[in-house]
Amino acid sequence: MTVGLGVHPVEHGAARDAKLAIMEAAEAVFATNGYAGSTTRQIAEEAGVNLALIHYHFSSKEKLYELVLSRRANDLNAARMVLLKAAVSSDAGPALESVIDALVRPAIEYSDTLRSAGQNFARMIDQLASATDELSVRLLSELFDELAQEAIDALQKSVPHLQRSDAVTAYLFTLSICNQLMARQDRSSKLCKGPPVDVEPQALIRKVVSFLVAGINTMVAEAG
Repeated sequence: MTVGLGVHPVEHGAARDAKLAIMEAAEAVFATNGYAGSTTRQIAEEAGVNLALIHYHFSSKEKLYELVLSRRANDLNAARMVLLKAAVSSDAGPALESVIDALVRPAIEYSDTLRSAGQNFARMIDQLASATDELSVRLLSELFDELAQEAIDALQKSVPHLQRSDAVTAYLFTLSICNQLMARQDRSSKLCKGPPVDVEPQALIRKVVSFLVAGINTMVAEAG
């Protein structure tokens, strides 16, 4: 899913480089200060460009914010959707492990590839999900509702007798864990009081999927 943002056609050369610099700077500034606490002047200074360039390329802070969020969200959603479709189209029907893997794997692999940019995106999503203003509510819905409904449907297909409300809870819990892992705060190392915890991505995916599958199965069993 792509959010309609009304951005200018793709430029080449210096203009393209300036737009990318502005977007990357905006991602860092928004992640640190939140949308309300960020200014286009701060973003211009971070990007090392003239303030007027932001208004030329993006029209407003709101449009820039939308584009920065949708750029990462659309990539992540697309990767998740491919895996979800594959899980659901299985002749044997979707396995719960495959559905959860479809949500977890892209987040961890994306974070491993992006590093600091993945951290910034995760922080922006945390801010978006906890905000109640009209812009945040609208963007959260536009960016993630389509994927959410597909994932919740797949969860219900994969687990007999899973109620819709429990499938929604399972989806939200899964996304919360994914976002925590993408944020890469290294909290686990601090709590372990030892050297940095560096779990290989594929091993981490298996561990998280196992944890979530067990939790969902227990939730269904307790619901009786």
